Amino acid sequence: MDELLDEKTYETRVLKQATASQRIIAWCIDVVLLLAISFSAYQFFPVAETFPLFVIQFWYYHITITSLYFIILDGNESQGTVGKKLVNLRMLKENKQDITMKDAAMRFFLSVILCFGFVKLFSENSNQTLAEKISKTLVIQIK
Repeated sequence: MDELLDEKTYETRVLKQATASQRIIAWCIDVVLLLAISFSAYQFFPVAETFPLFVIQFWYYHITITSLYFIILDGNESQGTVGKKLVNLRMLKENKQDITMKDAAMRFFLSVILCFGFVKLFSENSNQTLAEKISKTLVIQIK
């Protein structure tokens, strides 16, 4: 792909986009972690009296925690969630700059709205979802 000067090590790195399988593995790690965090957070709040109330309250906690998790971790200095870190992936803008919280929020909410856009990840050689095309972000390999 292209080359990028790493500002921390001052080495030139060749950018290679993450494959679909790497991204799925990272996403699965994040989902398991988020479910554990959401369920743990629910344990600290009052327990619902009925099962339907439990489901509603649990999903409100889960949606809030998930949104904050992806936006904050993708938008901070590390440029990736725990799953992305374990699979050695990182987020960048298409112009090879670090993404901001605003970029991370736009990508997250577009990913939720355009959930069918993940099909594009498997149908094209670009390895970008529809939400990433619109928000002009990339998921690259760090190695």
